[in-house]
Amino acid sequence: MTVTKEEFGHYDGVPIYRYTIENQHQTRLRILSYAGIIQEFSVMDAGQRINLVLSFDDLAGFTEHGYNFNRVIGRHAGRIGGANWQTSAGKQITVPANENGNSLHGGPNGLGNQVFASRIDSLNEAVILSYQATEASDGYPGELNMEVQYQLNNDDQVVINLSGTQAGVSGIFNPTVHTYFNVSDPIVSDVTQMSLQVASEARLVLGADKVPTGEIVPVGNALYDFTDLTNLGDRLENFKAMTTERGLDDAFIVSGDLSMPAATLVDDATGRQVTVYSDRNGIILYTANDLNDATMNLNRGLGHPYEGIAIEAQNLPDAVNHLGFGDISIEPGETKTYQIIYQYNHR
Repeated sequence: MTVTKEEFGHYDGVPIYRYTIENQHQTRLRILSYAGIIQEFSVMDAGQRINLVLSFDDLAGFTEHGYNFNRVIGRHAGRIGGANWQTSAGKQITVPANENGNSLHGGPNGLGNQVFASRIDSLNEAVILSYQATEASDGYPGELNMEVQYQLNNDDQVVINLSGTQAGVSGIFNPTVHTYFNVSDPIVSDVTQMSLQVASEARLVLGADKVPTGEIVPVGNALYDFTDLTNLGDRLENFKAMTTERGLDDAFIVSGDLSMPAATLVDDATGRQVTVYSDRNGIILYTANDLNDATMNLNRGLGHPYEGIAIEAQNLPDAVNHLGFGDISIEPGETKTYQIIYQYNHR
C-alpha cells in the first residue's frame, strides 16, 4: 500500500492537497483536503483504469460548481424543515437556511464548503482530515471537532470513518459523503446501463420542497421498489412519465447493519459492482435529474442529467423534527463515529 501527498491548487489563497492511496491491485483512492472530496476511486479492468465516481480533473471544477460532488457533507446531511427544531428540553433552535427556507447539507457554511487540515496516518495507511465547526462559523449549536478517516484496503474497500466530538452545548451530528457513482465504461455518459439494488422495504414521503412529511410508506410498487436488482435506464423512463422530479431524489430506510449491503450498483455490460455498507438507517438516492450545466467538464462529459447517481449513506433527513427517524443528537463531551464502506467487486 502506498500513500502520497501533493499540492493540488489553491482555494482562497490556501493550498489544497491531494492524497493518493493505491493498493496491491492498483485500485486507487484520491482525496482532496478541500471538502474531503473523493476525486478518484478507480480500478484497473481489462487493462483500463476506470474512475467509478463523477469527477473533475482540476480543483476549479469542484469549487466553482454546485451539486456537492463527492464532498463530505454536514453537520447535517439532507434537509431540516424550516431550518429549525425544538429540543427535548423545549428549546427552539434555528440554523441558517439556504434552500426554500430550509437548511440543506449543513447550511451555507457547512462542512462541504470548508478546507480541512490534513495528514497521512502512516500506521493505518490512511488519510486523516479534520475541521472545527463553531456556532460562529456555520450557525449550528455548539462546537464540533470533526475528523474524517479515509482508508483503502487490499480487498478493494474504501472505508470512511466520520467522527465528531461536541463541546459547549448540545448539537446534532449527521454527516455523509455525497458520492456520485458511474461504474460503466468511460464512454458511457449516463446511468442507463447500470442496475441498482437497495435493501429497503420502506421510504419517506417528501413534500414538494423535498422535506419529509413524517409519513413512511412501503416501497412495494413498480416505481420505488429496488429490492431486486433493477436496470436504471428502464426505471428512469417510468420516473420521467410519473414524477415531477423525472428521476430519483428520495430517502429510503435501511437496516443500518454494516454486515449487510445497503445498496448495490452494477454495470450490466461489464459486471463492475460497488456495494455500499452503512451503520445508519437512511440511503438517499439522487440520479442527477436537474444536472444541466454545459460549463461543467466532468469525466463523463459536460454536465447533463443522469450522468451519475448519488448514494448518500446517512441518518434519515429532518430527524430532529420527526420522532422515530433516529437520534442524531450529540452532547457536550460526547464523540460519535459513523462508518461508510464502498466495496468494489467484479461479478
